[in-house]
Amino acid sequence: GWRAKKSNLRVDAEARAREVIKEDYQKLGPTKFAEQAIFFFFCMFAVMLFSRDPKFIPGWASFFAPGFISDAVTGITIVIILFFFPSQKPSLKWWFDFKAPNTETQPLLTWRKAQETVPWNIILLLGGGFAMAKGCEESGLSVWIGGRLHPLEGVPPPVAVILITIVIALFTEFASNTATIIIFLPVLAELAIRLKVNPLYLMIPGTIGCSYAFMLPVSTPPNSIAFSSGHLMVKDMARTGLLMNLMGVLLLSLAMNTWAKSIFQLGTFPAWANIHAENATSLLPAVENVTLSALNKI
Repeated sequence: GWRAKKSNLRVDAEARAREVIKEDYQKLGPTKFAEQAIFFFFCMFAVMLFSRDPKFIPGWASFFAPGFISDAVTGITIVIILFFFPSQKPSLKWWFDFKAPNTETQPLLTWRKAQETVPWNIILLLGGGFAMAKGCEESGLSVWIGGRLHPLEGVPPPVAVILITIVIALFTEFASNTATIIIFLPVLAELAIRLKVNPLYLMIPGTIGCSYAFMLPVSTPPNSIAFSSGHLMVKDMARTGLLMNLMGVLLLSLAMNTWAKSIFQLGTFPAWANIHAENATSLLPAVENVTLSALNKI
């Protein structure tokens, strides 16, 4: 019947797929020295990563000063080795016979290959953003900006959520999501402490709002890809994006004041926020004095 015919077709399809896979596998040939070396260094990387600080026993990081060895050290160490480890099996005949040819071999990883394939723009974007956020935190700039937002202290928290989401949604149309949220998160945390609300109540909508980049082609790479097709104009994206931004702001405000309160326990003020509020209160006058003195010198 048709079931037997369907079963035979499935068996034939599986057999053909198996033959194709087997044929392609045979085309690969024997494992090359470079492939074996990469596999070895990958296993070495995994072992070093897990044995750095396994918690239940001292790891190899304990031989160094605390705080100096991180997961990044493991990755950088393996990459440095790849830059000078040969991609072909070296011959040691010239150690015993000086007349033997000593040919130069390419390393497993060349700087030209790394320069072409490593996404440097992402590294600079994230690294610069994190450095900016750390600078705002260490210098007290986020505390100072949060202290200057006095008008929002008298605004009801639900209205503050709407205003914050609108401001961040507009800001992210001209800046990257990462840079936007790294700049605004410390400020939102300080503002939430001054409003005596859970910091997550303002930080969650701020984080989600920085993804509302719907209006301009430069807002995010997917917008640029859609705009480059030539079928859209800036006014078309702005009109549709404005509607999506408004819907997103309203739905996010609804979520933060309904089910999100139960999920994230936003009705409580965490103990760590109280400690931070005391530190921020004592730090604010000092930051103001330093800022004013710097402005006077200018």
